[in-house]
Amino acid sequence: MRGAAIQQWLESYCHQTKDVVGGVVMLAQPRDGALVLAAQWPRHASQDAKLIGAARALVEPKSAERQNLPGAPSEHPSPNPRVLSLRLRSGNRALGAIALELQSGDAEARRRAATALERTASTIAAALAPSQSPVRIDAARTLQLQATILSHEKFDAAATAFATELAITLQMDRVAVGIVENGQIRVAALSRSADFETKADVLRTLGDAMQEA
Repeated sequence: MRGAAIQQWLESYCHQTKDVVGGVVMLAQPRDGALVLAAQWPRHASQDAKLIGAARALVEPKSAERQNLPGAPSEHPSPNPRVLSLRLRSGNRALGAIALELQSGDAEARRRAATALERTASTIAAALAPSQSPVRIDAARTLQLQATILSHEKFDAAATAFATELAITLQMDRVAVGIVENGQIRVAALSRSADFETKADVLRTLGDAMQEA
């Protein structure tokens, strides 16, 4: 999972998470562990140094704020209540970090955002980690996908979130979700939601392929 896929995930995640107004994903370089910016939202915004700083504080060895917690990705207690950061890990290896700016700094907004981010962070970390074997949808990943769907109240948001997370899990460029209406299949969601309305030819092709299947 690199480049466009990371940007795609961040855009979709931020669009669908009401408490988030900005975010960055930074990845660790294999040689020295230094972080480089891999994705930002809004895409063309000049991202605040506070987000990049919060991500760096989690991963880079020279950071005085770095915390080494084994196991799953963990939240860093940023002094700014509107900034939430999460380290991405695979075993003992630091893969990078996500930092989000929240619309509100109140405790409830932060709790909601942290819960939502932790829910999907393990999937992101698994997609970033190098793997020599095919990805399988096991019971844990199935429950993760179910949690992603149930975290949204509306069908369109739930379907898009499901498609995006499935694309990440299976390391696919794009995943589409189709539903049957009056005997015909309609594409209801794409993993790259930002392109959804502007890719009519893609939607027709995907719909035809689903219909044939």
